[in-house]
Amino acid sequence: MIQKIKNTIVVLAGLFILNACDLTLIPESDLSDEVFWRSDSEFRQALNYFYKLIEIAPGNEMDYPLMSDVMSDNAVSETFNAVGNGSYIPGSDFGPWDRDYQIIRTANNIIEQAEEYESETVPRIIAEARFFRAYAYADLLRRYGGVPLIMKTLDTNDEELYAPRASRDEVMDVIYADLDNAIANLPAASELVIEDEYGLVTSGTALALKSRAALREGTWNKFHNGSNFQTHLQIAKEAALQVMQNNEYELFKPNESTGYTELFKMPGEGPENKEVIWAFPYGVNSTVNIRTTNYGALTSQGWCGMSKSFADDFLCIDGLPIDKSPLFQGWESATSEFENRDPRLNGTVVKKGDRYTIGDPYIPNLTSLTGYTVYKYFDQAGGQSVNRYIDLMLIRYAEVLLNYAEAAFELEDAISDADLDMSINVLRDRVGVAHLSNSFAAENGLNIREEIRRERRSELGMEGFRYDDLLRWKTAETELPKEVLGVRLFAAEYPGVDPAGINLTADSIVIAEPASKRNFDPSKHYLWPLPLNQIALNPNLEQNPNW
Repeated sequence: MIQKIKNTIVVLAGLFILNACDLTLIPESDLSDEVFWRSDSEFRQALNYFYKLIEIAPGNEMDYPLMSDVMSDNAVSETFNAVGNGSYIPGSDFGPWDRDYQIIRTANNIIEQAEEYESETVPRIIAEARFFRAYAYADLLRRYGGVPLIMKTLDTNDEELYAPRASRDEVMDVIYADLDNAIANLPAASELVIEDEYGLVTSGTALALKSRAALREGTWNKFHNGSNFQTHLQIAKEAALQVMQNNEYELFKPNESTGYTELFKMPGEGPENKEVIWAFPYGVNSTVNIRTTNYGALTSQGWCGMSKSFADDFLCIDGLPIDKSPLFQGWESATSEFENRDPRLNGTVVKKGDRYTIGDPYIPNLTSLTGYTVYKYFDQAGGQSVNRYIDLMLIRYAEVLLNYAEAAFELEDAISDADLDMSINVLRDRVGVAHLSNSFAAENGLNIREEIRRERRSELGMEGFRYDDLLRWKTAETELPKEVLGVRLFAAEYPGVDPAGINLTADSIVIAEPASKRNFDPSKHYLWPLPLNQIALNPNLEQNPNW
């Protein structure tokens, strides 16, 4: 499917390669519609363009899910991240505005053309376009808040070119309507023709995105203004439950010990993995670079280092955090902190002795700023020196289970053991960690909300969720200004590393980025600044507060 997408780009150059920097001045009517839109295959080519638009440019950590955790307290990059440390300023094209409105423009055009086309495929064509329009508006909403709603193709004299920002509720209404149409008219995953359609969105993808968007808006409202959150959380819970009950998906668990680790390596590749709800397929190719760079190469070169805060948050296998569990072995060596821990820690960060690079055992180093080198999506199996591009999982079933648990709890500030067993404990069963229950939490002084959030961090870490989670929970102002720490440096186990040249705490913990270099201003940083060129082009656009 990816090669078809690449071929499509040439075909559609005259149709969609427009400057998406603004909503202005290039009329949609200039598209060569008279020579296109004549067959199902041409509509398929147009729809394939969406999948190219969501392919993230290498090195852009603000957009690339696997890298965007460097904006959070989960990780740092070698150049430090301006969003993560609060040093960013408004720019002419700041954030995903351009790309998202290009998606919206493309969706509007496809919908309008499909409405004039006679074919039994029209409902699916429109549904797929509406899915991507919802995807783009959800992305804009979480970054900027309310944005202009553009629901048709525009000409140079259309008033909508100068539309003001819609309210959050108005944007969410569009997202829900578009996703409901997609849910009703897209095929189920089991109905795809895998040879030709693996990677295309399905009704399950739309349901999962609905649960994500609704959970985001519900928790944002709850913790930022305390109003109108129940409706969204109920929608999130019900959408997640529908996914859980449709028998299309299940957790990837090929064995009893390494299923989570292998999920992000070649064993988890391809349509046989039923945990994948939506993936961007890359595959394996030893001669052709599908991307200019890839995640495995970047992480092995130390571009991204996981934080001690993240590592410390993983439970021990008895279900207790490290400050409560008698199983925790402390930091007595380079590997002691990994003993008796949630296996997801081992699947997320490389430890001494793990097979790495070209198959050699990993030797602790400080190639990354923290010394915690990320293991997810890195695979050099069998020592073969080949480029391995693991499918990028954009939505997976584990997230849906977490969405369900969080929505259920936040609706009532409580959750039943039955709901925990349907969600959190399914995830724990995969990795062999003790179950969470209300009585277990009470007996051990645990806070259920904190444990649900910990589960989310452990399961989805380094997949691009953490920064936005901190924003919607309104905890970014507490977590992001903290110093970013790394490993405890044992000089004898880190050959070639001179401790004298490393910034360390009194306990020999690596200080990757000191607190003095990090800032989060709650008066403005919960929303990104609108791109300055948009403010200049549209006098009715108001900038976000304090930008």
